[in-house]
Amino acid sequence: MFSKIYFKALALPALIVAIYTAVIMLFVSPKIAERAIYLEEKTGKAHLQEIATVVDSTARELKSYHKSSIIQHKNELKNVTDVAFTLVNELYTSSQPESIRKQLLSEARSFKKNLTVFYQRSLRDSSPKEIRQSIKNFIMLHRYNNGSGYFFINKGTSSVLHPIEPELEGKDLKDLKDQDGVYFIREFARIAREQKEGFVSYKWINPKSGRIEKKLSYVFYFEPFDWIIGTGVYTCEITREMKKKAIDYVARLRYGKNEYFYISTYDSILISHPTLQGRDMSRVKDPEGILIVPPLVKIARERGEGFHSYSWSKLDGNGELYKKLTFAKLIPNWEWIIGTGMYLDSVERQVKVKKLELVKNLRKLLTNTKIADTGYIYIFDAKGNMILHPNSNIEGKNFLTLKNPGKDSFIFDDLVKAYKSGEKVLYYLWDKPNDKGNYVYDKVSWITYNKDFDWYICSSAYLAEINSTANKLKKYFWIISFILLSLSLFISAYFLKRLVSPIETLSRKALQVKNGDLTVRSRFRANDEIGTLAQTFDSMLDTIEENIRTLDRKVAERTEDLEEMVRKLDFLASHDPMTGIYNRRKFFELAEEQFSRDPTNLYAAMIDIDNFKKINDSYGHPTGDLVIRTVTASIAEVIQPDAVLGRLGGEEFAILCRYPVQQDVMKQLELIRKKVAALEIITDTSERIQCTISIGVVKADEDTGSLDELLHRADKFLYKAKGLGRNKTVFRI
Repeated sequence: MFSKIYFKALALPALIVAIYTAVIMLFVSPKIAERAIYLEEKTGKAHLQEIATVVDSTARELKSYHKSSIIQHKNELKNVTDVAFTLVNELYTSSQPESIRKQLLSEARSFKKNLTVFYQRSLRDSSPKEIRQSIKNFIMLHRYNNGSGYFFINKGTSSVLHPIEPELEGKDLKDLKDQDGVYFIREFARIAREQKEGFVSYKWINPKSGRIEKKLSYVFYFEPFDWIIGTGVYTCEITREMKKKAIDYVARLRYGKNEYFYISTYDSILISHPTLQGRDMSRVKDPEGILIVPPLVKIARERGEGFHSYSWSKLDGNGELYKKLTFAKLIPNWEWIIGTGMYLDSVERQVKVKKLELVKNLRKLLTNTKIADTGYIYIFDAKGNMILHPNSNIEGKNFLTLKNPGKDSFIFDDLVKAYKSGEKVLYYLWDKPNDKGNYVYDKVSWITYNKDFDWYICSSAYLAEINSTANKLKKYFWIISFILLSLSLFISAYFLKRLVSPIETLSRKALQVKNGDLTVRSRFRANDEIGTLAQTFDSMLDTIEENIRTLDRKVAERTEDLEEMVRKLDFLASHDPMTGIYNRRKFFELAEEQFSRDPTNLYAAMIDIDNFKKINDSYGHPTGDLVIRTVTASIAEVIQPDAVLGRLGGEEFAILCRYPVQQDVMKQLELIRKKVAALEIITDTSERIQCTISIGVVKADEDTGSLDELLHRADKFLYKAKGLGRNKTVFRI
C-alpha cells in the first residue's frame, strides 16, 4: 500500500516529466526540426558558395591574363606601326615644297659648278663658238632624277636650247604665260638680271599626266654667253612619286608571322594591302556585323590613332575567322590611315584551355560534394548549355526548351528569373533517379551567378531529404528525452556544434577568398566528407596560387620576347638585310651628323662593283648577292672603325671617313680596291669568278655646302673612274 506522500512525491516528478514532455513535443521538437532544416539548407548554400568562389577566382585570373595579353598586343602593334609611319612620313616630308626647293637647288648648284669647271677647261684650246656648242652638248647630255630632270638655255626671253621641246629654240617666248597670267619666261629673265639666280613658280602642262600642274623652276645667269640656264620639276609629280613609293613599301612590309600593314583613304578604300589593294571597304563587315575599316578611319581622324577589334581570316590561313586587334594611325597631310593588326587566337585559345581545366577541377570537386542524401551542384550558361551535371546524359546538352513540370514555363527561364528577382531560390517538382518520368517530388535549387563566364551555379536537393533529419528527430526525441534528458541535450548541443562549426569555418574562409585573399587555408583535418571538402578547398587554393605564379612567369617571358622583337626591328630599320651594314637611310643620318659637326678632313668615297649586271646575267642573282656580300666584307675589314659605311642600293656603296693625312685615305681606298680585285668567289656551281670595283673620292672643303653636294662630287669621280676603264680609284682632294 502506497501512502499519500508517496503519490505526491511520485506525482511531482510525473508532473515534471509530463510538463517537460509537453514542452518538448509542443515547443522544443518543432524548433529542433526547424533548426535541422536550416542547417541542411545552410550546408547546401555553403557548398554552392565554395564552388562559386572557385569559379570567381578563376574568372578573375583569366580576366587578368586576358587584359595583360591585350595590353601587350596593343603596345606591340603601336610600336611596329610607329616604325612604318616614320618611314611613310619621311617620304611625305620629301614631297613638301621646302624639301623640293632644297633638292632642286642642290642639283642646280652642283650642275652650275660642273658647268663652270667645264667652261674654264674649254677656254684653253677652243674658240668661243666651239665652247658654245660644247656647252650645249654638255647640257643636252646632262640628266638627273632617272632621266626626268634636264636643263634648258634662254637668252633674254628667247629659247636657245630645250632638250625636251627643241621646236621652241630660236623663238621669243616673252608672251608665254600660264593660266593664272604669270609670264614666267619674263620672270626668268628678270630674276637672272636682278638676282643672278632664283626660283619661279607657275603652272604648265605636265607631259606625263597631260594635266596643267604647278611647276617650280630654278634659273641662274651664265655670264660668259649672257645665258639664262634653268631647270624645274612638277611638284605634284614629286608628291605622286613619294605616294607611290609609300604605297609600294607598305604593301611589301612584313613582320612577325607574316603580319602586314595597310593604307586606307578617308573613304575606306585600301590603296595599299597585300591582297585587297584598291578595294572599297566602306561597307565590308565581319560575320558579327562589325564594320572593318570605317571605324578605324573614324578613330584615327578623331584621335590621331586608336584600336579596333573584329573577326578576319589570316593571310596565309585556310579561311577560318579569328578575332583580330587592329591599330591605325593618321597621316593627315595625305589623308591616309596606316595600320596593322594581330590575331588574338593565341589568347583566346589559352583562355579556353584554362576554362576546360576549371571544368575538369570542378568535376572532381563536385564528385565529392553532396547535399542531403542525393543532392548535387550543377552549372549551366546563359544560353541554356549544361556545363557540369552529375548526370552524364544531361551534361553538355542544351535545356532551353525543357519544360518545368506542372507549369506553363521552361525550367531554364524559371531558374534565371528566380536569380534575377533577388530570391535566388526555386521550388519545383522533379523526378528521382529510381523513379524516372514521375515528376511529383518537391525539389529546391539555390542559385548564384558568375558574370565573367556568364554561368549560373546551382545547388539542388529534394525537400524530403532535407526534412528527413527533422522528421527522425521529431520521432525519436521524446523517447530519448525521457531516458537521458540531460545527456541528450548535452550530446545534441555537442554534436550540433561539431557539425556546424567546420562548415561555418569553411564559409568564412570562402568569403575571404572571394574578397581576394588567396593565402587563407582551412587547416581543418577530419576523416569525413567535411574533412574531404576542407582538404579539396585548400588544394584548390594551392592550384590557383600556382596558376597565378605561372601567369606572371609567362607575362615576363612574353615581355622579353617583345623586347627582342623591338631590338630586331630597330636593327632592320637601320641595316641592309643582305650585307649587315648600314642601309641608305641610316648612312645618310650618320653621315649628316659627322658632316654637320665638322667637315674638316672629311672624305667621301663612292664605290660601285664593275660590270655587276653582267655577273647577274651570267651567273644569276644568288651569285650576284654573294658577290655583294663578299665585297662588303672586304671593305668592312679594311676601313677604320669610326668610318661610316653604307649600301646606297644595288651594287653601290658609300664611305664617309676622317683622315688628318691625305695619303692615308688614298692608301686605304687603294688597298680596298686591290683586295677586291684579288678575291676569288666560288659560286654554287663551283665556278670561280673575280670582280673589281671603281672608286670616286673627294674631300670636303670650305665650298662644300652640304653632304649631298659632297657625295654628288664623289659620284662624279666614280663615273670618271668607270670611264677610265674601271678598276680605278679617282681622287679629287
